[in-house]
Amino acid sequence: MKTDTEEYIQDCQKCFEHKPKLSADRSELHPNKVPSKAWSLVGIDCITNLPETSGGNKHICAVSDHFSKWTDAVVLPDKSAASVGDFLYKLILRHGCMDTLISDQGGEFVNQLIDHIMDKLKTEHRICVPSTEGENNKTLRMH
Repeated sequence: MKTDTEEYIQDCQKCFEHKPKLSADRSELHPNKVPSKAWSLVGIDCITNLPETSGGNKHICAVSDHFSKWTDAVVLPDKSAASVGDFLYKLILRHGCMDTLISDQGGEFVNQLIDHIMDKLKTEHRICVPSTEGENNKTLRMH
């Protein structure tokens, strides 16, 4: 069935335009282990450049707990370190410190303010690099 699917996709013009080559040399996926408690492993990301609201917001920052799948989000006027740091600060006041925070390498997450928050709270910050052809996300650095 896998071979049939690959052949069908290779012959599909729309598929070819969006993804011209199926790569057989892709790395194996290594998903995060499910944590044993809530708020142990938390992912964060921003959705940016949305249509501006009447309140002047055009970004969404969201976190998701990998154990409970609980998600929280906030609208933001910008995705600055200060705005994201304020969101994290309020979450931590409400739920306590997470053990590990996973983010991409966006400037809103990789900066001195977030580094300071992570260091003070002894939270590990895993930063993933974007995947390229034939690769999966890899950890760039950890705090």
